[in-house]
Amino acid sequence: MPVDNAVLPVLRGRRVVLRQPIAGDVAARLSVSPDAEDHRMYGGSGEPLPLSRREVAASFDAYSRQNLAHTRMFVIAAGLSHNLLSTSVKS
Repeated sequence: MPVDNAVLPVLRGRRVVLRQPIAGDVAARLSVSPDAEDHRMYGGSGEPLPLSRREVAASFDAYSRQNLAHTRMFVIAAGLSHNLLSTSVKS
């Protein structure tokens, strides 16, 4: 059963916030160049391909359709200003 984003809490720590996507996250994600080490860590091989705006937007859109009985995806916002660091964490 899909659940509305508002149901998930915002989890705050001293240096990190786990939250649902907000306006500006697509642009923030696109500003981070693909990293070969991250690509391998998540099961990729070879050089990572650049992300398109459509791919990133679709990824964030999936957060609004997640089934909380099986997964919880959060954006990781890190640093003093809590800028976007990564796209998701599945718990």
